[in-house]
Parts: sequence; structure tokens; C-alpha cells
Amino acid sequence: MAALTRREREQKRKRKEILDAALLIFAEKGYHGTTMAEISRVSEYPLGTIYSFFPGKEDIYQELVIGKGHELGDILVAIFEDISLSPLERLRKSLLGNVDFFVKNRPFIKIYISGRSNVDAPLLTNFHRRINRMHDKMIALYSDLFEQGIQTGEFKPYSPREMATIFSGIVNASIWVWLVEGEDDAELEQRLQRAFNIFTGGVCPHLPG
Repeated sequence: MAALTRREREQKRKRKEILDAALLIFAEKGYHGTTMAEISRVSEYPLGTIYSFFPGKEDIYQELVIGKGHELGDILVAIFEDISLSPLERLRKSLLGNVDFFVKNRPFIKIYISGRSNVDAPLLTNFHRRINRMHDKMIALYSDLFEQGIQTGEFKPYSPREMATIFSGIVNASIWVWLVEGEDDAELEQRLQRAFNIFTGGVCPHLPG
């Protein structure tokens, strides 16, 4: 990959500083209470500069969401590519990766939940399409891991994609409860560990798998 030019590095830096400033204000005032003028004030960039990068705060919000999604994806990819660990160990480690990410980004996750119902309708279709593509990639990662686990005999030969979808749903539901209930950070790890134990061990030991 070719190195970025000086101008490209400068543009990338400005873009990041605008996004960082917007995240601070979104966290403090919520999506609805944030204005482009405030983003300009905190970032110390004139409105014209901000509009040259982002047509409106909806676009900034969506870029933040997509960026954080990629961050989590990178964490999981690094875990899943660690072949020194067994598939089961990587699955367990992915929980710790989720815990670390969501604890560090708790204010942002709240912004994401509150903001989804507020972005302008014309922008939603493309935004949801991008979110769905990221979700599909996540499911594919887990599917590959379950496929490897089936081959090593660590997982039963169920459909890898079905296992990936169910496991992802359990993780997301656990995180949702943690946010809604306002539980502390330690409880998230404990909740996900319980979910992991239920998923891998089942709840009815007297029934055939």
C-alpha cells in the first residue's frame, strides 16, 4: 500500500479530531442535543471545514458507529487468527474482547442506541445496509471458528452459521441487559461468562444434544 501524502495525512488527522470532538458532545448531550456549531467549537475547526468532511451531524454519528464497529471487528479478527489457541479457547477469549471493548466504549454504545431512532430517514437505508454488512462479516467470523471446532471435535456438528447466529445473539442480549440495567463493568464479564457456560454446556443435561 502506497504511503499517504502529507495532505492526505493532514486530512485524516482533521477528520479524526472532528469525530473525537463530536463523540465528546454526543456523550454529554446525546444525539438530539448536539449541534454542528458545538462540534465546531470543541474541535476548533470552522463550520466550513467540518461541512467539507461531513454534510451533517447524522453523517458524523454514522461514521462514528461504523468506525467503532470496525474496531470491534479488528479485535475479534486478531483473536480468531491466533491459531496457538484452540477454537474453544478463542471463543472464550472473544468474550473478554467484547467485555474490554464495551466497557471502554459504554458512553458511545448508549449514544448508538439513543441515536438510531433520531437520524434522518433518507440516510437510514444506506446506514443500515452498512451495519448489516458488518454484522454478516461478524457472523462469518464466528461461523469459521465453529467450523474449525467441529473439525477438531470441540463442537458438535450443528450448522456453523446457526451456532454463530445464536452465540452472537446471546452476547448481544447480555450486553443489552447490562446497559439497560446500568450494571457495573464487572457484571458484564460475569454475565457473558454465564452466557458462555449456558451456550457450551446447555441447560438440560438429561436431554440428548
